[in-house]
Amino acid sequence: MYDICIIGGGASGMTAAIAAYKTNENIKICIVEKNTELGKKILATGNGRCNLSNSRCHNNDKVLGFLGDLGIVTRTDESGRIYPYSEQGAQVRDLLSVHAFASADVFLGDAAEHISSSDGLVTNSVETDSAKAAGKNERKGFSVIMKSGRIIKTRTVILALGGKAGPQYGCTGDGYRLARNLGHRVTRLAPALSAVECKGAFKPIKGVRAKARVQLLKKIKMSGERLQDGKGRVIKNESNDVIAEESGEVQFTADGLSGICIFDLSRFIKLYDSETLDDGFKKYSLRVDLMPDISEDALREMLNEKIKIFSRRITENNAKRVIQCSHLKNKNASKKYNTQFKEKWCVLETIVNDKLAKMIFERVTDNMGTDKMYPNMIDVRSERAESFYAKEPVKLAKALASGIKDMRFQVSSVKGWRYAQCTSGGIPRVEVDMSTMESKIVKGLYIIGEMIDNDCPCGGFNLNNAWETGIKAGIASSAEAG
Repeated sequence: MYDICIIGGGASGMTAAIAAYKTNENIKICIVEKNTELGKKILATGNGRCNLSNSRCHNNDKVLGFLGDLGIVTRTDESGRIYPYSEQGAQVRDLLSVHAFASADVFLGDAAEHISSSDGLVTNSVETDSAKAAGKNERKGFSVIMKSGRIIKTRTVILALGGKAGPQYGCTGDGYRLARNLGHRVTRLAPALSAVECKGAFKPIKGVRAKARVQLLKKIKMSGERLQDGKGRVIKNESNDVIAEESGEVQFTADGLSGICIFDLSRFIKLYDSETLDDGFKKYSLRVDLMPDISEDALREMLNEKIKIFSRRITENNAKRVIQCSHLKNKNASKKYNTQFKEKWCVLETIVNDKLAKMIFERVTDNMGTDKMYPNMIDVRSERAESFYAKEPVKLAKALASGIKDMRFQVSSVKGWRYAQCTSGGIPRVEVDMSTMESKIVKGLYIIGEMIDNDCPCGGFNLNNAWETGIKAGIASSAEAG
């Protein structure tokens, strides 16, 4: 009979075992891990550098003290991210494994299939003090039935199986099934801290990176009757509310947007259980500001001046172009040389990446009804382009400024579980005593780590949550078992 059975040998599970043993060395602990090694997912955190925590984590002194006592030496970078000094996640995993094996019996390569509460102490209501006391005195504990057929008898159980993010590391959401069978609810699960897929053609800008401010917008239906304009046309009773905002480097992929700021925003894309994926995602869009440090009015004035300058250069360059290329005998070389003098998306030079400039121009001019005067690039030698610059500079400057400051992308999905760093959704916090991590539904059951509906931003916050909840559960379960 074990005092504590920890199901899951990841960061939170190993921490719980070590903390429990440090609290009471006389209790009997076991860890059950379906992988053939402990802490496999730790190797992937922080791109292998193992982002342990963050200086902005609330009350992380206990976590850093715990890690320090294990012999982990840390350093903090300029953004507040805390890493092992060596910046090698494998060393952290190996050190934790040594302590875990010293603290508990470890069963590798075997999974928990079912958990039964032997004493039937399952409740959906708040118990009286006398009932709680009676439950502790009469507790018979749990039976954990393993895939191999092994049955583990234990007084308490700690569920530390992680979420569904990273199935390549063994994270397949088994813990949610076990918790649900014991009476817990599980909110809708979704990949979080992941790239976002959007509608549209992204191959032309694939690989482009840009500093930006990004807002996540959600289409909200307004209460009341639909309004009508002066001509009797119905005005949609919807608004795009800003759900969250992040700043940082945005990476354009073949099918959408990536980067740390996009990862953090993906946490807020929530779908209701009743929604289809398509209906749920189409409510969300991303607004990208490619020049967050300058106002739209100032940008418009800047572009207006650039348009005036380039409209003068058009005439000058057209007269010189033939002469400049006449000395080149090779036709390909001549073509290449000539291309250099084309004003590619010229007024956006030095403002945004040329590939982004092309996309912004195409979007803006299509909306302005220019009948696609340049199918591939602006050819400033054309009368059409020349007229456009000369006759509508203010209108063009305004449209381009808006296109740079308010670049919209319709969300189509969040990148799948294999690419996500954590799970959004899980066991509701209200069903767990967050000071001890003990279930409010089943006495003697503890739930920790990613299984809790408590996804955090990038930068060490989620791994800090694993350490913190593991420490709490280890100490509390050890005290109860003792």
